[in-house]
Amino acid sequence: MGGFADYKKRIDATIKQLNDERKKNTQILANDAFATVSARVINTGAKATGGSFEPYSPAYKKSKAKGTAKSGVGPRTVAFRDFKLSNDMWKGTTGVFDGETKGKTAFVHGSHDARQQVKIDANVKRSGNYLALSKKEIELLHVLNQERLSKTLKDNGIG
Repeated sequence: MGGFADYKKRIDATIKQLNDERKKNTQILANDAFATVSARVINTGAKATGGSFEPYSPAYKKSKAKGTAKSGVGPRTVAFRDFKLSNDMWKGTTGVFDGETKGKTAFVHGSHDARQQVKIDANVKRSGNYLALSKKEIELLHVLNQERLSKTLKDNGIG
């Protein structure tokens, strides 16, 4: 076999592989998105649309400083809201599977831990969607996803 029939067979096998691996690949993309957003928010306190999140109130920082001192962790100072006074919420946040149809696999950023999900929801209510992606982050994720797709195509003799 060769020519068009062979090429069609490789295309069919690639489509099957992409469908079979869709949930796994979408989870990887969700993890990449979370890593990108969390790095921006934790390191700069910047919103996806520009500007900064409202800083922590002095009273809130003081109450958290007492809690960290009790746990043996020294108080920390931060000039912007980074949503990590205890760091538990960030550690508990991940891409959570949100459903699948024939043409779509969805993950949302959330937590499997109910306590951490309460923190996420409270932060969204107070500060808006702090896990939103910026335009540049979306472009980066698109490039990363295209690289993975190109590798799959090449591995199957198509790309």
